[in-house]
Amino acid sequence: MIDTEEIIKQAEKFYDVAKECIGPKYNNGWYIGSRELSDEELEEYLFPKETVTATVNISFCCELLLKSMLNTGNIIKEHLLKELFDMLDDSWKEIIIIKMKYKEHQEAFYERLDKISNCFVEWRYIYERPREERRINFSFFQVS
Repeated sequence: MIDTEEIIKQAEKFYDVAKECIGPKYNNGWYIGSRELSDEELEEYLFPKETVTATVNISFCCELLLKSMLNTGNIIKEHLLKELFDMLDDSWKEIIIIKMKYKEHQEAFYERLDKISNCFVEWRYIYERPREERRINFSFFQVS
């Protein structure tokens, strides 16, 4: 039997790690003070190492929270966020959509959910993807 409270506690720990990783590394723009960023610094600015850690952790956090809402008491082998979301009761879906402020824009919610659905797997192996595909919308993960 799976303990829902334990799942939620683990999800909170993954979220805490993600929060520590998200944040500005440099001042706004392409400069640090009056000095222009070097190519190496610019690469780090555009794609900081912490982005991968944050993305993997926050997406796994979402997976765990969705599984806790399903509350089946059994192990759920699904990992795609969209599939897990689709398994939820309509009341849970509505709560999530409202909390994420998409009540009036549900089509956009489902489009964005679809885009990040497999980011736990994709971002664990991000080095296999072309640089131009290494984009994530962290604002989608924020809940008020």
